Amino acid sequence: MGKGRLCAVVAVLVVSMVGAGCGKKSATTTSSPSAPAKPSITVGSVTFSESQIVGEMFAQVLAKAGYKVSKQLSLGQRAVLQPAMPGQIQVAPEYVGSLLAYLKGTKSSDAVSETAQDNALLAPKGLTVLDPSAANDTNAFVVTKATATKYNLSKVSDLKPVASKLTLGGPPECATNPVCLPGLKSVYGITGLKFQPIVACDIATANALDAGTIDIAELCSTQSIIAKKGWVVLDDDKNLQPADNITAEVSAPLLTANPDIKALLAGVLSKLTTANIVGLNAQVDIDHKDPAVVAKDFLTSNGLL
Repeated sequence: MGKGRLCAVVAVLVVSMVGAGCGKKSATTTSSPSAPAKPSITVGSVTFSESQIVGEMFAQVLAKAGYKVSKQLSLGQRAVLQPAMPGQIQVAPEYVGSLLAYLKGTKSSDAVSETAQDNALLAPKGLTVLDPSAANDTNAFVVTKATATKYNLSKVSDLKPVASKLTLGGPPECATNPVCLPGLKSVYGITGLKFQPIVACDIATANALDAGTIDIAELCSTQSIIAKKGWVVLDDDKNLQPADNITAEVSAPLLTANPDIKALLAGVLSKLTTANIVGLNAQVDIDHKDPAVVAKDFLTSNGLL
């Protein structure tokens, strides 16, 4: 066989082999398995600005990470939110001390101890709370300067001799919450206060105090309107209130199946301080900004979006 013909035959064989090889590869190639779809998550909160802002933060970082997020950020009070978890709501902002009171644990001034108790009591419910933030938003009994002057009030125990003349405004659960009316009675011996139910830590309670329809408001210590109005926060001289650092309450099965969620929420909590929460609340309650916008701006400026 001549060299030219041999080369031609070899060339044909090579082309045939390459073609066959390509055909075989095409026939057997399979696409790599796609990552499992991330689950849908509903983020909830109770009805006051701070809870809604932090709820928005949680929702936005989860959505950025690829989770399908829906929001229920105005659920009234804890007595509505908690029974909805983890079935209807899987993630929500919470407060370690107030949650512990709701769960009937032993209050403490130590947020770490409260968190451990919370988790022990939540475990049978399929829920957990993360390590709390540095932001401590405790309940505060607040009066106007005029009321403080009239009745010589600077601390909670000063209310005892004048209680029958005063009306306290606060969330409906104040009537049964051990750190509200029952605690004022058992710890301070204060009886005779009239009570007007209003929304928890909401501007409506502050407005009622400002209008004089109530004399004492149970507010959250991080509500910026307290400083703006120059109101007097009565010193909790018998330590009725627990530490109430902001945390995230999460479905335990959701965390187990999706461990990245813990890091996402912890990233938000790590940026929260008492001071910046006061500022965030002011943007919503005083400047009337949308909580979603306030949350997005905060997350963006802190490198979380």
